Amino acid sequence: MIAAVGDDVPVQLGGGIRDLDTIERYIDDGVAFVVIGTAAVKSPVSCRTPAPPSGHVIVSLDARDGKVATDGWSKLTGHDVIDLAKKFETTASTPSCTRHRPRRMMTGVNIEATVELARR
Repeated sequence: MIAAVGDDVPVQLGGGIRDLDTIERYIDDGVAFVVIGTAAVKSPVSCRTPAPPSGHVIVSLDARDGKVATDGWSKLTGHDVIDLAKKFETTASTPSCTRHRPRRMMTGVNIEATVELARR
């Protein structure tokens, strides 16, 4: 069983989660938020309401040069990150977030791309 620290601190868990059964099991075990990325892109139904419970899934879209990356950044898709984020705005559980990777690792946040996403 995974539990919140002292039941006062919510636990967020992500990485490699690829199916609805796993999402539901983590939530049942006490995880406050389950973060999915690749599964959201490859199988969008896995993060739609009513299952899993609304508000327990964070959709994290990794993006490079405006396109969504999956599988731990190893595959670049043809999906435009802003278009896909808009899709999840109405179909995914909340909250959702998007990360933008700069061209070189360890160089900080891509402020311009993040502002553009928030604006749109």
